[in-house]
Amino acid sequence: MTVSAYILYIALIFLSISMNKHYKVVISTNVNKNYQIASKLLGNALLIISLVLFIKTTGLSLGITYFFGFLALFIIIIALFLTYKPKLLIFTIFVSFLFWVLIKFLLN
Repeated sequence: MTVSAYILYIALIFLSISMNKHYKVVISTNVNKNYQIASKLLGNALLIISLVLFIKTTGLSLGITYFFGFLALFIIIIALFLTYKPKLLIFTIFVSFLFWVLIKFLLN
């Protein structure tokens, strides 16, 4: 379930960065149209993959519930990062991956 939550977080970052106003805040340049289209497609594909993984690991009803619960949580987190510390948004991808690896090694 942690993999699907991480994929969901990355998908939401791709979807938020595909918007011109968020891209300008984080990267400080205008977004390229090809990058914008690719980022939207990748973000939507990762959302679907995350939903499928949630459903596969916990069942249909719990999977959809967990998906929307994590979706709401990650939207709030990304909105807070974009509001107060937009340059740290990209850094959180790596930190969350390292945190996930640390949890995997500690739990096994």
